[in-house]
Amino acid sequence: MLNRVYCKSMFILVTAVTVFFTAVPQAVAVNSCQSLFETPVAEAKTYGQLKQNFSHNSNYSYEVDVDPEIKNQCSLGTCHLYAWSSNLESMYLKKNKEPMQISSDYLSAMHWREVVIELITKEQKEDLTEQFDISLGSTTLVSRNLIRKYGVVPSESWQSKAGFNLSASVQRANAYFKNIIARAWIDISKAGSANEKLIIAVKARHQITEIFNGIVGRYPEKFVYRGKEYTPISFQEEFFPELQSPLMQHVVSAERKAKVSLTNDTAAIKTLTGNIDYIEQKLKEMLDAGKMIYLTYTHDHQFVDKKTGIMTISGFEIPSGAGPLRRADRETYGLDAGGHAVHVVGYDLDSKTNKVIKWKIKNSWGQDTGELGYYHMYADYFRAFAKSFSYYND
Repeated sequence: MLNRVYCKSMFILVTAVTVFFTAVPQAVAVNSCQSLFETPVAEAKTYGQLKQNFSHNSNYSYEVDVDPEIKNQCSLGTCHLYAWSSNLESMYLKKNKEPMQISSDYLSAMHWREVVIELITKEQKEDLTEQFDISLGSTTLVSRNLIRKYGVVPSESWQSKAGFNLSASVQRANAYFKNIIARAWIDISKAGSANEKLIIAVKARHQITEIFNGIVGRYPEKFVYRGKEYTPISFQEEFFPELQSPLMQHVVSAERKAKVSLTNDTAAIKTLTGNIDYIEQKLKEMLDAGKMIYLTYTHDHQFVDKKTGIMTISGFEIPSGAGPLRRADRETYGLDAGGHAVHVVGYDLDSKTNKVIKWKIKNSWGQDTGELGYYHMYADYFRAFAKSFSYYND
């Protein structure tokens, strides 16, 4: 009885409220609802947007002479190979006074194929769901070594099939590869002898290679350039001998006042680790010395405007207390975004303080992002997110 009375009362109340709002003119009713939830225009914050009063220009005090063509890595995640390609092209231009485009697509496709094929015989994890990691990221030295391993092909001597590295194509191909590899694992687990297991693995590799040939195009085992026949390795050895030189690397320490220390010294790479002040100063010095710089950094898209290529922290509207943490704290709590590699091609100095205002970045995301493919990394972004820079120590 009480439930019926209660429900009836609620029905009368809801009906009355409905009649009231129905009687109010529509425009007034809408405005009344909006006023309950909207912040007055004068107080509204456009969080995540560049500040309207942010001062920006595309002027630079110093710029490296580079081939202006911007490439697009698309969905493969091989920014490290594209950054090294741009680096090598600029070195060639500086030395020979003429441009040369090398095929970053070739390097990306070779790296992709190798990662996939290696999964066939890779030691299997206890949790097989974690086994299918077709990730094409790489460290600075490993990326350089990949180029030495695959060789170099000039763009004019080999063209990949259009669109092979677009998102849909990559996802579709990786799905094929995972199915082939999983079937190989199942068959290998049932095989009796080592020879049977080897035959299964070879068959899977052949299937994967054929798919790659269909998606990317057959790889240029030999090609002709300027009337002479080359392999990717022989071409690399003749036109880019710098690839055999050791790398010099400078790494940013998470400790703000860390002293400069030698943390690695091998025939392949020498690494100095220091605080961000040292890294910033050293990067400018190396650009002034004519070095071609390969930069790795944490790409936090929250502080990047893709339309203009502006990368800054203070230039964005950010809620109080919501900006990025210190390096050490980001590492502790796993709050670093994904890594990215680019070619640094210039800097802009403050005429009064002589400090770097921004760095000019040659990116690998095509000409439709940033300023025709170039990005502007302001000092606050660099100081927060730069991880290391490297160059050939010839």
